[in-house]
Amino acid sequence: MYCANLVCDESTATRGSFSHPAGSQLTRASAIGSVKATMAIERSESSGFRHPAPSVAAERMLLVWSHRWLLLTVAVIVAIGTYIAMWFVPEEFEVKTAVYVNRMEIFDIKPISPLTVAALAKNPGLLGGVYEEYTTKFGQKPGDFEKFVKQFDVASETLQDTTVKKEFSPVLELKVRFRGKEQTYFLAESWVRNLVTKFGNVALEEAKKRAEAMGKRDQELEAELTALDQEKAKLASQVVGHRKILAETLDVLAPSYLPESFDHVARQFTDKNVANLNVTINQPPVKPEGLWSRYLRLQLDLERARAGLPVSSTATLEMLAREERVLSDTIVQLNTRIRELEVTLAQTQERLNMVSRIYDDKLAERQRLRSALDVYRSVAAAYSEWDGKGLPAAGDLRALSAPVMPQLRVWPKRTLVAGAAAIAALFITVAILFLRQLLVATTTERKVA
Repeated sequence: MYCANLVCDESTATRGSFSHPAGSQLTRASAIGSVKATMAIERSESSGFRHPAPSVAAERMLLVWSHRWLLLTVAVIVAIGTYIAMWFVPEEFEVKTAVYVNRMEIFDIKPISPLTVAALAKNPGLLGGVYEEYTTKFGQKPGDFEKFVKQFDVASETLQDTTVKKEFSPVLELKVRFRGKEQTYFLAESWVRNLVTKFGNVALEEAKKRAEAMGKRDQELEAELTALDQEKAKLASQVVGHRKILAETLDVLAPSYLPESFDHVARQFTDKNVANLNVTINQPPVKPEGLWSRYLRLQLDLERARAGLPVSSTATLEMLAREERVLSDTIVQLNTRIRELEVTLAQTQERLNMVSRIYDDKLAERQRLRSALDVYRSVAAAYSEWDGKGLPAAGDLRALSAPVMPQLRVWPKRTLVAGAAAIAALFITVAILFLRQLLVATTTERKVA
């Protein structure tokens, strides 16, 4: 049965080949392969187990070998076509440069991080300036802005990466990839220049602004201290005045007699002759009798007059009584005035103490402010702007290397792309051959069945 089928199918395939002189070798090989595949399937069915024919790999290798010139021709044509097409693709170049980040810690201002600079380097506002400069120089826009920003890349190196500390290298690598040698070089130069110009003094700019703010605060404190000092002097004079009035009021009620001091003794010397020494002792003026003393003496005379006893004065009882009432009212008024003076003096003294405390606090604040201000001013003095000469440099950033005009393109890699296209064409052609063989085998099997 198998032989009959083989003879029949082979003769049929042979007759078909001779009856059609223009038929291809692929048709005959496909027919023979189909017959062999059918025989293998029938033998597997008779044994009760269906498995692939063991000669399938050999048949496919034979198929590829029989069409080797076709495969090579397709691969060569695709490779040549791709290589020629790649000449029409715009050439892309790459320029690299390095920037150093000065991590200087200023008082309470933390040093700028390289990651912060990397984020600032890809800031849309910064790249927007580069975009506008490119448009102005070359007279055309460098394409869509969203795609434009992807041409810039910043790389940083990790020096230490632990669970406790992560430290990055202060050197950042800036890389630009774009079309055209001159265009790529210009973008790299403009990018570094704008980065250093706009963000090259981040920490120093902060110190400069703080110094300016602290300078204004120092002037405000100076004005406040001057006003407080004047208020202190005014309150101190008021305290002295209130105390003087209070002492004089108390002296009216009960004069105080202090022991004589040397201030009351005035010595006048004539020439240098001791024999002519004249000493004059000035006695203090006699103070009038106090109201309390007079009131008590008057009460004593009044009681003695009422008792019929002799008194020190010649006044009548009625006159003594009237004088006693007047003295009593005067003493009451003076006591009221004394209490008012004491309250006023206490309030003034309290205000003076409060102003003194505020003055001391402001003075301490100014001392702390001036100590920090000296640091900020000394740091702000390091603020520098690039003068356009040499490599771009500022207080926090400076370029370590200048961009160089690129000579070798990074894209397109014509040979690599052409080779990849040839390999892809080769695999696609082989896949088409296998698919065509499968279709022919399937068709033959249906005819045999």
